[in-house]
Amino acid sequence: MSDRTVVLIVVAALLVSTPVLALSGELFLLGGITQASYGTDTDTDAQAARLTFVTGDKYQFRADVGFLRKELGAPIPTGQGPVPGKPRGPQGQGNQTDSQISSNSGNGSGSGSTEASSDDPTSDPVDPVQDEWVSGLGDVRLAGSRRLVGGGAKVFRLDLGAQVKIPTADPDEDLGTGEWDAYLGLTSEYRFWSATGFGGFGWNYLGDPEWQTLNDVVEGYIGVESEPLGGRLILSGWVEGNPEVVDGLGSRAALGFGLRSLGKMRWRLLTTLGLTDAAQDFTILFGTSFGVKTPTVGTRGPVR
Repeated sequence: MSDRTVVLIVVAALLVSTPVLALSGELFLLGGITQASYGTDTDTDAQAARLTFVTGDKYQFRADVGFLRKELGAPIPTGQGPVPGKPRGPQGQGNQTDSQISSNSGNGSGSGSTEASSDDPTSDPVDPVQDEWVSGLGDVRLAGSRRLVGGGAKVFRLDLGAQVKIPTADPDEDLGTGEWDAYLGLTSEYRFWSATGFGGFGWNYLGDPEWQTLNDVVEGYIGVESEPLGGRLILSGWVEGNPEVVDGLGSRAALGFGLRSLGKMRWRLLTTLGLTDAAQDFTILFGTSFGVKTPTVGTRGPVR
């Protein structure tokens, strides 16, 4: 039995056991869209859905199962920036290579044109295949954290966390790199009179797919979250970024905003706006969470 089959069985078991998991932790169901040009004249779109389970406090466990639909030939969207997809054919037809993206990312000519990966100057430009889409299971992520100090009635908390990405997304369909990734970092929060500051800092090990070398990078974010407005709604905002993952594409920076509700059945709206060419132009996520509410220490994105 292949590793991919084992993971699919685990994912199916997770979906079937959703009512039971809700009694011991918090479940998130999120879906949304993203658009990115990465400094070129060509916009690429993608849609994603995610099921997340979080449980624990002092020791916390998290599992993410995703589904992705994107344009064939467009770069693979990751949390650290775009990664060129697997080349197709002798000249990489159907995908952009790193040189093609970087030539339009603001570090090249800035003309918005792409160049073929072949050395033949008469070759036609290679663009994402318009109006052709691929979809399938995304990568599965498992994470754990341990509270180091604070928590409870204290105004400060610091956690140490680690995450591993299981490469369940198909690299032949441009849905993932097909390699294992890992993350190690610190998250923290501090409660003020009328707001809570949060932030995090960590290091990413990124496995190199056979067609591209990826830089291992640090990443960080810092933000603030309001106290409940009217006892029901909480606003948050943050900035995040990391150095370039693919040489020549530049660093990634983005601005994020969140709105979430309180209660037994909680909903949330999240959006990010890219500040550099290596970031997605915008993302919008909407979803709900239910079950045992878990701490959201220093975390942005779906848990926030």
